[in-house]
Amino acid sequence: MATALVAFVALTYVALMPLNASAQTPMSLSVNVNNTAGNVTVSNLYYYLKLDLKDGARAEAWLVNVTTPALLPLVPTGSLVTPTPLLAISSPNSTEVTLPGNLEQANWVASVVSSSPTSETIMLTPAGNETYPFNLVEYVTVSSLLPCMKVLIVVTNKGTAPASGVLAYGIGSAGLTGSWRAAVELENGSNGSYSIIGLSNATSASGQALTASAVYFNESGAPLAAIGLSYVSPQASFEFLEGKLFGLNESQAFIVGLFSIPELQPGESYKVSFEAFAIGFNPFELASTGSLEVAQQLYPNITSRVPATMNVDGVTSYLNSQISSLNSSLNSVEQEVNNLSAKLYYYERQLEVANNAEGYYRHLATRGGLLAGGMFIVGVVIGVLGGAYLLSPRGVERRQPARKK
Repeated sequence: MATALVAFVALTYVALMPLNASAQTPMSLSVNVNNTAGNVTVSNLYYYLKLDLKDGARAEAWLVNVTTPALLPLVPTGSLVTPTPLLAISSPNSTEVTLPGNLEQANWVASVVSSSPTSETIMLTPAGNETYPFNLVEYVTVSSLLPCMKVLIVVTNKGTAPASGVLAYGIGSAGLTGSWRAAVELENGSNGSYSIIGLSNATSASGQALTASAVYFNESGAPLAAIGLSYVSPQASFEFLEGKLFGLNESQAFIVGLFSIPELQPGESYKVSFEAFAIGFNPFELASTGSLEVAQQLYPNITSRVPATMNVDGVTSYLNSQISSLNSSLNSVEQEVNNLSAKLYYYERQLEVANNAEGYYRHLATRGGLLAGGMFIVGVVIGVLGGAYLLSPRGVERRQPARKK
């Protein structure tokens, strides 16, 4: 009985848990690749990204978790006006790359090539030969633990002659009312020193970049989000582009990295790796992408955002609500236990009464059986004796009729 009671209490607790408890797990990662529908979706604690494979593998939605539960639409849902993430390559042996390039509207194919408990790597390739003689493959690793995406681009010369070129990759945003400020943090030589260079519209800076970032400020002058590239493997030129770009009637902002592809012999490859990010403007996410110093130059009061970012009051309020909910559930469980205890006591009393009644009726049944058996024996004896008397000669004589005289 005690085991059944414990099992009931456990099942009751499970039933009282919130239905969306699993969905509230903060460090979760969801990746869905659907080549038939032509899209890739990625979501984690930091952002939601949906790529349209049938239209340049660019975002038709890119939402950044700015302040829980608010989401800032760097690319509004259902919009394809912004070619981001932007990937373009020049024609062979050219020193210039057209933006956004012929991959902007190309069909792409995607597949998940590796998975771990906290990350997945997606391989993206153009479906056609838009980049020939270059074969271009992009690997994007997304994680439940990081707000950025790790990008590896491999360019292989599939032609029959040597070829060089320029590769471009950009992160952009559109449709936000406000302003952007940008800067690049460059490493100076092998001594580890660095310099931060501010960028205005259509300006660029070259070198080994620690990070190239653009920060979005709303109309009130508050920074809300940042986009950019960091931890770039080769030296590159980084350009900040703002305003109406690519012939589109949309206010946009881009950080673009331009990488010089050296002359590749047929079959040779060139690799570029970096981290691409679109994040909420807070010290912890900025530090995880290596962009905190750039952000501090663009917004010197960033340290004042630490308490707000940590959201101590919000976390405390949330935990208090969870405690209150658990207390309510515990009270319900305790009440149910009390009800079960009362029912258990009642059924035990009923069982005791039933046992007593059983003993009493068994006694009566036993006693009734003895009486019936005794009477049966007496009846048999009387029947035997009576029969013997009636069948005896004297008995026969006594029954003969009297003769008439």
